Amino acid sequence: MKTMMFKKGLIAGLLLISTLAMANNRKNSKINKINSEYLEATVTPNQFKKVLVHVYKQKDETVKIKLYDAEGHTIHEDKVSRSTEILRPYDLSGLPLGKYSFEVSNDIYLMRKTVEIK
Repeated sequence: MKTMMFKKGLIAGLLLISTLAMANNRKNSKINKINSEYLEATVTPNQFKKVLVHVYKQKDETVKIKLYDAEGHTIHEDKVSRSTEILRPYDLSGLPLGKYSFEVSNDIYLMRKTVEIK
């Protein structure tokens, strides 16, 4: 039980560290992102089969975050309209091995990033 709690704490800490690193270096070219005056988003996978989606948007704008499997079927969808900054961790460890795509969009822009679970 203590080991499982330690692992969860370690994963939460790693997600926090990666979040802080992204906030300090939002111009990192290795991260797939869209950047416009209307929407900025990054999708960052890690080795623990977790994906961090970080979105900056306008105040009254609705942003959709979708997760697709390799065949293009929608697995999960979020709509966010309240805050101007969104930070969502997604745990893909319960999904079968393979490729998955994250799509971040507003009414004007769309970004798609493919990640692979090995």
